[in-house]
Amino acid sequence: MSDGQSSSTQEGENKKSKGGLILGIPRERLTTENLKNIVTSAAIIGLGLYFGYKSFLGWGWLSVELEVTTERAPNPQDMDFDIVVIKLDITSGSSGSFKIRDAVAQVRYGAELKAVRFTGMTRLDWNENDRLVVDTRNLADPYAGFAPNQRLVFATTVCVPHTEVCVIDVAILCRRPYHYMRSQILSSTVSLPIRASVVEGENVLSVRETAPASETTKTLQP
Repeated sequence: MSDGQSSSTQEGENKKSKGGLILGIPRERLTTENLKNIVTSAAIIGLGLYFGYKSFLGWGWLSVELEVTTERAPNPQDMDFDIVVIKLDITSGSSGSFKIRDAVAQVRYGAELKAVRFTGMTRLDWNENDRLVVDTRNLADPYAGFAPNQRLVFATTVCVPHTEVCVIDVAILCRRPYHYMRSQILSSTVSLPIRASVVEGENVLSVRETAPASETTKTLQP
């Protein structure tokens, strides 16, 4: 009787040693295919967590530096107005490339708002002799592109009253190649009057310089 009990107990212990779970799967059901599926799932989850963490830190954002410079001079055709030249200096970061879709400057003074676009944003077409065709946009690839560590300069002009302080807000719209998301990058500067009329009664006696003719500001986009 004792021999029968001991043999049955030993068989039960052998079954227990052969059983158990590995990664939630019974030992007897664990196959090479199951191990492959487990490793693949773990890799996919790990990649998702990695890229999610990188996105949280800002990885994949555009790295762009904007420098807005203004120059101001009297309008020779109308001395009551000044011509403000707005230069937009764009430098791309060390990683990634992008194309500029649009760039605009909003000029505010008093209750007035003027919006002017920067020129030179679109690529010209060319003919069979490899000559650029003036005032004809390249329809196949119309937008100016930036490679890493590249610098391009664009400009535009606007007329403003010579006594007005102008706040200039610049915005550019960019898009990465083969990417649906667009990025908008902003920068601002101020253009101060360079002259003021000294008035006695209704007669203008003289015109004097009041401020430097150039202002510069920079914006860094992470």
